[in-house]
Amino acid sequence: MNKLDNPKNALYLTAINDTFAKGVTKEMPLGRKFPQGLRLDDLVFWNENKLFHYPHLLHSIGRHTIGSWPDNAVTRADAKKVNIFADSGGYQIGKGSLKGFKDLQKLTEPNAVVEAWSRAHKVRNWVVSWSEAFSGYAMTLDIPLWVTSPAGANSPFAKCSLEQIIGMTVENLEYIKFYATGNTKWLNVVHGLDIKATEMWWDAVKGYKFSGWALAGGAGTRGGLYQMLYTTLMMRDSKAFDQTCEVVHVLGVSTLTWAVVLSAIQQQLRAYSPNLRVTFDSSSPLQDAMKYDSARSSPILGTEISNWSIPVDNTVQDFRYVNQAHPFKYSESPIGQLIHMGHLNVRGNEKTDRHFDDVSRLLLANHNIWMYLDAIRAANEAVTCDDKRDMAPASLLEVLDIVNDAFHEQDWKAFLLRHKSTLDKFARSEYANSNP
Repeated sequence: MNKLDNPKNALYLTAINDTFAKGVTKEMPLGRKFPQGLRLDDLVFWNENKLFHYPHLLHSIGRHTIGSWPDNAVTRADAKKVNIFADSGGYQIGKGSLKGFKDLQKLTEPNAVVEAWSRAHKVRNWVVSWSEAFSGYAMTLDIPLWVTSPAGANSPFAKCSLEQIIGMTVENLEYIKFYATGNTKWLNVVHGLDIKATEMWWDAVKGYKFSGWALAGGAGTRGGLYQMLYTTLMMRDSKAFDQTCEVVHVLGVSTLTWAVVLSAIQQQLRAYSPNLRVTFDSSSPLQDAMKYDSARSSPILGTEISNWSIPVDNTVQDFRYVNQAHPFKYSESPIGQLIHMGHLNVRGNEKTDRHFDDVSRLLLANHNIWMYLDAIRAANEAVTCDDKRDMAPASLLEVLDIVNDAFHEQDWKAFLLRHKSTLDKFARSEYANSNP
């Protein structure tokens, strides 16, 4: 068994962007220093390689232009060997930033927006076709509810009502139901703001039972743990997690505390669907490397909750290391054992502060991805081992007990209310005054 993928735990997916996916397919720049015996495609962790193999990832369609069929290491992957999740681009649609889709620009009147979206057959066709071609699992195409919150003030959908947002999403579901070919397994996205809005959304979409569900916005981690448990148990009572349910995906999170909570939720959901897998994703390892030129290192963990984060170091870029064989600071990862600081710092002079090139960031991204995966593994082991009282914070273990007990309470709503303060202390809803 791959130690980074224990089936008992929720499965982490790195959200791979096109910069990484394209970068690892390019030729190495002539004369560029690189670890001996390795090639750029050894950084493609989802394929067999000389570093580490982890055949799971997420790739967002929303990063591409409508109608495009990108050629990169994700689209080249063997879908029978690699577990590719496709994000449908609901975030970019909600922001109004989906490339190539201009129909909503300058529209402000809600009915005009609804009408424009109703005519957006090209978008829906592209999302469905792309997902069916390149992924094993795909999120359904949603119009996220956060567009009606202050966070969506600049969205073309900002003035639409909840009913209109939900209606457009149901229209998308009908399209998928009619045109899907069966080449991918669809995960119906469940959104929310407060509990009332989440219930409205659920009532409208619960009849579209595909291969699983995805929890986003107020129905996911942004709603806090209280509301996410409320959503999950509400769905459970509607038999959402029967044996046809393969996956429950939680969008946009990768903290260690959430990782172990999601593993606990998976354990409870398997009472209804024994092979169900909870998955979760973030782009954090790539953002660290490619946007901030930062390296991650191993967490301390232990009984102090402040140590349950993955440390970040933004001092690995320095002119002193240019072309020097100074040891890389963090040798925990497979690539970290093989590179030195001169493999990262390859250009510039003492008057500049940028010494990385694109290859530097690909190397660092591979390191960061492994660090996240290993940290998540260690966190799950800490809260499930025989000595967990000495390995994990008492407050976190208390939360895990509440999560587990909630699934066995007949009056789970009252149970969650009794423990709301503890659940909110773990993670409070980002939507102000969203719940009692």
